[in-house]
Amino acid sequence: MSAYLNRRVCNRLICLLVMWGMNLMQMQDLVAQVPDQHNDSDAQERIACPKTAADLYLIEQLFEAGQFTRIAGLKGCCAMLYETTMGQRQSTPELLSVTERFLHLYVLSNLALEHNEEARWATTLLLECFPQQRLNPDLDPPQFKVLLDSLVPFAVNHFGLYGGTNVSLLQVASPTQLLTDITVGGPVRTAPEFDNRLGFAFGLEWQRHFAYRHSLLTGIGISAVSFSTRYASRAFDGKKDAIDGDWSLQQIERYSFLQVPLNYQYRLPLTTARDRHQAWLGFHGGVYGALLFHAETELETVEYATENTTNGAQIVGNDRRSTTNSPLGRRKLLSAGLCGGVTYQADYAAASFYLRLSLQWGLSQLRKEGTEYGSAFSESIWEYHVSDQNFKLHNLQFTVGVLLPKTYRVKNFYQHTR
Repeated sequence: MSAYLNRRVCNRLICLLVMWGMNLMQMQDLVAQVPDQHNDSDAQERIACPKTAADLYLIEQLFEAGQFTRIAGLKGCCAMLYETTMGQRQSTPELLSVTERFLHLYVLSNLALEHNEEARWATTLLLECFPQQRLNPDLDPPQFKVLLDSLVPFAVNHFGLYGGTNVSLLQVASPTQLLTDITVGGPVRTAPEFDNRLGFAFGLEWQRHFAYRHSLLTGIGISAVSFSTRYASRAFDGKKDAIDGDWSLQQIERYSFLQVPLNYQYRLPLTTARDRHQAWLGFHGGVYGALLFHAETELETVEYATENTTNGAQIVGNDRRSTTNSPLGRRKLLSAGLCGGVTYQADYAAASFYLRLSLQWGLSQLRKEGTEYGSAFSESIWEYHVSDQNFKLHNLQFTVGVLLPKTYRVKNFYQHTR
C-alpha cells in the first residue's frame, strides 16, 4: 500500500513539473513578442540603420508612437548616412531622401527629449548635406526654428568662370616724340597723343572660404589690352579740317596676357542669413602675375591732299600706308602688379552670380632695357621715325561670372564671426 501511494505522489510531481515547464516556455515566447521598454540597448540592436524607404517607414512609425528614446539611440546611423551621402559623387535620390528625412527625425526626437547638444550636432550634419533645408511651420516645432536660425551653411569652395571687358590705362613717364625728317627745312619733332582702347578678359576662378566672410580668390585667365599712339603735323581733326600736306600717324599696340591673380576678399551680407537668395558685397585686394604671350603693333600713316574748287579747298584723296610687326622680342614676358576692386554676388540654390569691377595696376615697365626700336616711313620729302615708348600698362576690368558652390560648412550665426 505504501509503495502504491509513493508511486502516485511521484506521478503527480512529474505532471506538475511538466506543466510548469510548458507554462515557462509559453511565458518566454510571450515576453519575446513584446518589446522591452526598459532595455533600450537591446532594442536599438534590433533597429537597423535605414537605407531604403521601407527601412525609414519603421522609424517613422516609432516617431509617431512617441518612442523618441529609441530613435535618439541611433546616433551611429547619422554618421554613417552622412559619410555615405557626402562620400558618393552621385548618390541615389532614394538615399538622399532617406538621409534627409532620418536626420530630420533624429533632430526632432532629441529636441523632444531636450537633448539640445545632440540636436545641434545632427542639424549641422543636415545643413552640410542639404544646405537649402527650410522650416515647415505646420509640422516642425518652434525649437527647430530656433535651431535652424542659429546655424547658417556656407559653401567652402566655389568653382566657376568669368568674362568681360577691360580698358587699358597707359602710363608713360617720358613720351618719345616722333622725328620727321624733311628734305628741305630739317627735322621736326612731334609729341604723341595716347588713346586707351577696349579689350576683353575671360578665365576660370576658384574661391576658397576659410571663414564665413573671408575667402581667397585665385584662378587663371586671359586678358587682352590695347592702346594707340597718334602723331599729327598740327592740331586738326582728320579730314574735317585738313589742309594740303597735313599728315597723321597712328600706332596701335595690342597685348595678350595669361594672368594668375591671388586676392583676399572680405564680404558684407546685404540680406539676412536665412533668406532663400542671399546677396553679398565683397571687397578684394591682392597681387597678380602675368605672362605676355602675344604682341602686335600696327603702324599707319596718312598724308592728306587738297585741291582748290569754286567752293574752296576740298579733300580729294589721301595716301595711306600701314604695316604690322610683332614687338614681342622687345617686351618683358613676365610682369606683376597689384589689384583690387568690389564685387556684387548673389547666391542661389545651385549657383552664384557676380558682377565685379577691379583695377589692375602694373608695377613693371614692359619695354626691355636697351631694345629701343625705330620704324620709318619714307615719302618724297618725308621720313617718319617712330620709337618704342617706355610704359607701364594698367587695366580697369569689368567682368560677369558664375560660380558653383561645393563642400558646405555650417557656422553658429549667434556667435561672433571673424
